[in-house]
Amino acid sequence: MPCTANTFLAESIPLVTMAVMSFPCQQKSEQMRTRISHSGTWMLYFVAALVFYAVPLQSWAHVTESHSTQTYEVIHAPGTSLLQAINIAAKIYPDGRRYHGYTLSDVQWRFQWDVLPSGMCAITSVHTTLKTTITLPRLLKWPGADRTEFDTYLAALTRHEEGHKQLWKNAANQIDQAIIQLGPRLSCNSLELDANRVGRSILDRTRAAEIEYDLSTNHGCTQGACLPR
Repeated sequence: MPCTANTFLAESIPLVTMAVMSFPCQQKSEQMRTRISHSGTWMLYFVAALVFYAVPLQSWAHVTESHSTQTYEVIHAPGTSLLQAINIAAKIYPDGRRYHGYTLSDVQWRFQWDVLPSGMCAITSVHTTLKTTITLPRLLKWPGADRTEFDTYLAALTRHEEGHKQLWKNAANQIDQAIIQLGPRLSCNSLELDANRVGRSILDRTRAAEIEYDLSTNHGCTQGACLPR
């Protein structure tokens, strides 16, 4: 009889939860929240749910993606710059800063194991999910008839945030493939530890890549996402 995972997610604080069940079913769920970057905000959670099944060994891996965009309203009043208008409209985040565009990313992975005739434990399946939401400004009112400045800025800002999203698309696929390619271990506990270690390592590399991405683009400025004061 397969185990049923219990997963607990919280947006306000980093949290680690565990659902402990009696043998032979073993399950654990973990969660971690990451930082807020300068150019965009993203929070990332990961869940590793381990399930013991008495079924023949078959390995498969799959990534499911879901992407959306939302906007906030900007009113560009006469006598103010576009930068000032967006600064006023942009949301204030927990670090006390405003972001014109941000990308929220949620990556989760789940995997199942089986015990081989040899007694070793092997991954049988991995399912990784990625959800992203990009938030961008939407100009409602502006002085005069020309909104070229905003349209040009929005295109560049979108391009920069799409770069952030692509980094996490890469990470989700890397996690999925890295876990399914793990070889058998002497125990399922060792397999669990190694699989999560692989996932966390990829997350760490992706965080570093995001920092480098923002530095190399000056937080999107070199891509055209800059406005004069």
